[in-house]
Amino acid sequence: MNDNFQLNTVKQAEEVLNVEEILKTVPPLLYYFICFTPRSGSSWLTEILIKTNIAGLPEEWFNPDFLGENLKRFSCKNINEYIQFIIRFGASNPDNSPSVFGAEMSFFQFQLVEKILQEENLLFSKNINYIYLYRLNLVSQAMSLYKAVETQVYHSTDQNFQDKYDLDFIYNEEGVWEWLLHILEQEFGWKQFFKKHQIEPLIITYEEIWSETALQVTRILQYLNLSENISFDFESQHRKISSKKDLDFAIKFTKENFNKIQICYKYRGEKNNEEIRKLIF
Repeated sequence: MNDNFQLNTVKQAEEVLNVEEILKTVPPLLYYFICFTPRSGSSWLTEILIKTNIAGLPEEWFNPDFLGENLKRFSCKNINEYIQFIIRFGASNPDNSPSVFGAEMSFFQFQLVEKILQEENLLFSKNINYIYLYRLNLVSQAMSLYKAVETQVYHSTDQNFQDKYDLDFIYNEEGVWEWLLHILEQEFGWKQFFKKHQIEPLIITYEEIWSETALQVTRILQYLNLSENISFDFESQHRKISSKKDLDFAIKFTKENFNKIQICYKYRGEKNNEEIRKLIF
């Protein structure tokens, strides 16, 4: 998640915009959801898409950590009014470029608002697009999530992140497994949702956006039928924050759990958390 940007967005809306006026405006013509799993580069991708100036503000609008506060700040009467507000606010463009609403959400965030999004006709219309963002390397992803939770450092944009992130944390095999299975449960949820509703999302991996930034962002813009003539002269505030210790722990975890990890790779997206747990423990 991108806490700093979300708070700035809220502040801007509060100071400059009127909720009632926003609700009277025409809703966007194009919508897209970035369906991500934890530690897959979603906040970094959001930052880059925002900086293109044509892809809206694809923030975590449905993150429960922000939802309650946003409802109060925007004086929205209920979640339905909030959704109608943010799709207009998040799609507003001062330069009259295409009106686009984007949002990123984990599967667990999606579960909280799925019924409401469907009621608002924001799941299966022809102008709704899906991007699935995940990470190929499950072990590195789980280790990253484990360490982020332990240190409470999630991004290189966090204040004093280096001092906090370099603090010693203890290798805990059980803890890594907890978060690896947590990731698999979200992958399973998204895959089953796509399968059930015959959705073919644009698939992007963490590894691709870090190694081929311009290419992958261009793929997204083309998928959304937006102009891809973007100058990538802007610089991201996000940096990788992994350390040698992370790599050492990942190698140790892999060596000690190689066969179990192969089962996870074999059935990722196909079996749920409990089914995989029964196979490996």
